[in-house]
Amino acid sequence: MECICPAYGGSLQKGYIQSPRRIVWTTKKRLLSVPAPEEGMGEFSLPDSESLHVSNCPAMHCPSCGLILISTKEDREA
Repeated sequence: MECICPAYGGSLQKGYIQSPRRIVWTTKKRLLSVPAPEEGMGEFSLPDSESLHVSNCPAMHCPSCGLILISTKEDREA
């Protein structure tokens, strides 16, 4: 099944957001990295970003508009 960009309507490419550090969703812009997400404040780490190896968070990218979509659940694969 082809995935379609919700903004542009074009095809999305499967891939990964990669980082040597934890990837955290937060509503606050911080100058330093987040030591641990404040779950009571709505913050959380993205899938596969808690381990000691490189984080590989499944994602979908629209090459037409540049939008990147990620799943915040562990069981989703790109």
